[in-house]
Amino acid sequence: MLREHSISHLHAKEIDCKMVYISTDYVFNGQGETPWQPDCKDYAPLNVYGQTKLEGELAVANTLDKYFIVRIAWVFGTARILLRRC
Repeated sequence: MLREHSISHLHAKEIDCKMVYISTDYVFNGQGETPWQPDCKDYAPLNVYGQTKLEGELAVANTLDKYFIVRIAWVFGTARILLRRC
């Protein structure tokens, strides 16, 4: 809720600039068999973190005209951890 509320108060639209919103792959459930397409709307957040990031994405998309939503995964950790999860 705070993330969504904060985004609605951005002034990016008023000053005609682009916004980059960093999100997460946790907005999906991870059960897909093929990579999601950029405009995929089959959301199924894994947890509260994924849900709040999705709410932020939707707030950006509904508030601004010029934006990029970048979904990232595995930002922190070591290769050893990554290999164990594969």
